[in-house]
Order: sequence, then C-alpha cells, then structure tokens
Amino acid sequence: MLFQKKIVFEILRSVILVIAVLNLAFSSVYVFALEDDSALTSEDFSSSNDIQFYTKGAGCVSVADTPPGYLNGEDNLQKIYNYFLATGLKDYQAAGIVGNIAIESHGDPTIIQGGGHTDDPSTLTTPAHGYGIIQWDPGNRVIDYAKRVGLDPSTVHTLKTQLDIVLWHMKVESPTGYRDFWSRYTKTVRLEEAVARFHEDVEGTTSALPERVAAAKLALGYPKNPSLETGESGSGACLDGSGDGAVAGDRVKTALNYAWPKYHKPPYFTLKPSYAKAVSDAQSKGLYVGGGIHPGIDCGGFITRVMQDSGDDPDYNKSPAGNTVNQENYVKSSGKYTLISNPTTATLKPGDIAINDRHTYMYVGPQPETFKNGEVVASASYSTSGASWRPPMAGHEAAADTMYRWYRLVGGS
Repeated sequence: MLFQKKIVFEILRSVILVIAVLNLAFSSVYVFALEDDSALTSEDFSSSNDIQFYTKGAGCVSVADTPPGYLNGEDNLQKIYNYFLATGLKDYQAAGIVGNIAIESHGDPTIIQGGGHTDDPSTLTTPAHGYGIIQWDPGNRVIDYAKRVGLDPSTVHTLKTQLDIVLWHMKVESPTGYRDFWSRYTKTVRLEEAVARFHEDVEGTTSALPERVAAAKLALGYPKNPSLETGESGSGACLDGSGDGAVAGDRVKTALNYAWPKYHKPPYFTLKPSYAKAVSDAQSKGLYVGGGIHPGIDCGGFITRVMQDSGDDPDYNKSPAGNTVNQENYVKSSGKYTLISNPTTATLKPGDIAINDRHTYMYVGPQPETFKNGEVVASASYSTSGASWRPPMAGHEAAADTMYRWYRLVGGS
C-alpha cells in the first residue's frame, strides 16, 4: 500500500510539473489546476500530505466582490500575487505565498476545510475545521486575529481582510507563533526557499512541498499589476504615477508620489506601492518608519520618509528618531526651520509642515492633477484604538489649523 501511494504521488507530481511548464509557456492560463485530480480527492493522500482543503473541480475559484483594496487580477490567486507585490516583496517571494495558498484554499476566502463555504466562521470552533485562504484552524481564530489587527470582524470572509491579516502574521506574529517572520522571509533568495519558509513558519506544515512549489512557479507567470489605485475608468492604471518614488530636492512631489490621491475612510491598511517600497528600503537601513505593527502607517513616519528620501532634509528625525515630540524638538533645534506666525492659507507654501504632540502632516497646496477632490494636505495616521489607521493619502486636515505649529524649511519652496 505504501509503495502504491508513492507511485500515485510521483505521477501526480509529474503531472503538476508538466502543467506548470505548459502554463508558463502559454501565459493566457494562470490558475493552478490539475487535468486529472482524482489523486488529490483521495482522503489518504490529502491527510498524509497535510493539505487542509481540496475540492474536486475547484481549480478556478469564482471571485467575489471585495472591499476597496484595489486588488488587481483575473482571479483570486492573481489578486493575492499582486497584493504582495504591492508590499514591496520580490516576485518570487510573492509567488511563494501564492503557491502555499493555492494548495490550502485555491484563494477562496470563504472555504471550509473538507468542503462547504460560509461568510461567518464563528461556528468553526473545533480542530480540523480550517477556514479561509490559509485555513486558520479552527476557523473562528480568524475573527480574533481581525480584532487584534484592528479590522472589522464582520469582513473576515473577504479576500482583502484576510490578506491584511496574513500580512500582519508575517510582520508581527504568525499562526505558529513565529515573531517578525517578515524579516526572515524578505531575506529569501530563491522561489523554493520562499515557498518552504512560508510553508513551515506560517502554515505550520512540512509536506506537499513539491505541489506548492509548482503552484508558485505558475504564479510567476501572472501579469504584474500591483495593487494600484484604480481610476474611475476602471482601467487599473494609477492616475498619479504610483510607480514613482522620491524626487530628489522636491519634498512636495515625493509626498504626492507616496500618498494615495483619494481619501479612504479608516481603518485602511494598503500602502501605495511606491511608499511600500520606500518603507521597506528604510527598514532595511534601520531608518524610522513608525507605525508599530503596521510599519509606515504613521503620520510622523510619512513626514520623516518624505523629508529624508527627497533629500530636502536628510537629517530629519534621525537622532534620536521618534514620534512627533521628537520630530518637533529636531525642527526647533536644527536651525533649518522657521516658525510660521499666524499661518493662513494665503501665507502657507507647499512643503510647510504642521506638527503638535500627537500629529503631523504636510501642506502640499492645490494639486488638481493628483488630489482631484480638492485636498491640499497629505497625511497618514497611526492608531492606538485600531480605528484610525491610514497610510499616506490626500488628507482631510485643515490647512493653517491653529491647533498645530507650522514650520517652513529655510530656503524651501
């Protein structure tokens, strides 16, 4: 019997690898599917290889509506790939995550281990009742995770919420208890290594690895279209060049390149790709990004990155680096800034910084080509309650608000 199982496994692996090669050669097909899935429906095969879920004929999952998250792709696996590309991961690292999710759930956020679907996993309280894209087990755990991340628990059945939780697992604590897995994962150098790391430290399993690698290789053939802000035309193109990063000597353009062009009601966690890359680069150099469990989602982290990355003030908030109190201490002691007395919208200039003990943001002036709803400030928000998280975006703070001290970089525009 053991010998027969081994033969079935080797045949299956060969079929999958052939399909992977064909799909990469003919990139019009992007889903992970098996021509003959009889082996995977075997209870013995699935349990012995720790596959949490498989449903015959479910190779292509229908895509349900997701909340605003600008997930681009023709199916959920493509959306997942592009979501993780938008976090700054390399293509093979994003593909390594997709390879694991493809085997666990085919990217279906409502799937229950063993079959069936639900939008409410609260009743899945016993082991072997996995749920969602990484098969949280028991399924109701995902509700607790949503609360810890600061997400609305009523949205745990959606792809976007589950992806935000997976990202939290990678950056804070994985379901297996691994802390700061992100640091380890971003050091992977090969697709196979990335698949294995996610497999072991997030999924908590060590089997069925060849199938996960094959699915990850398929993902490398997906169209690369990171989670960009979608215009009203629905074209998927970013209206303000989100692929652009810092602009040397221009903190205003840098702020605009890092900020979403529309205001999103908090909590909102998706970083613009250009800003996600800036945050990742800064972290690799030990520079300040703020945000705690959500690196970069922080008012002071945003202003710090803008001032340093643009080169307008490379020393901004460097020593010591910290919150808005530290930042204002630097501004007042550096000799580079002047305090604007009695600021008004008529006297403010683009690039002026508002700051107090709790918040900071930048006046960018009218930007009709970018901030189409008339906003004149760019801002982000850290949250202690979990309700106010916002990455950099067109802000609703008032220009010349007298609750803040306003500063101008000497010689700045």
